[in-house]
Amino acid sequence: MRNCCLLIMCLLLILIEGCSEESNSCANYYEFCTSRIHYYKDNRTNLCFAYWWGGNLHGGPALTNVPCEQVEHLLETNIVN
Repeated sequence: MRNCCLLIMCLLLILIEGCSEESNSCANYYEFCTSRIHYYKDNRTNLCFAYWWGGNLHGGPALTNVPCEQVEHLLETNIVN
């Protein structure tokens, strides 16, 4: 369910910002969006989170809880102890 929310968020960004033939294709933009998602695990609660920063005026930071089992191979160094 939460992965669906992330996918919907990226797709909405694509619709808002648009895709032009001159710059990048929509597939490249989607790859760009999803490559900027970082996954972390909070060792205090054993919860995993997906963090994404839009980095422009049209988007800000986004944080959501995700199933640890599905993102275990994507987890970055734990920053919350």
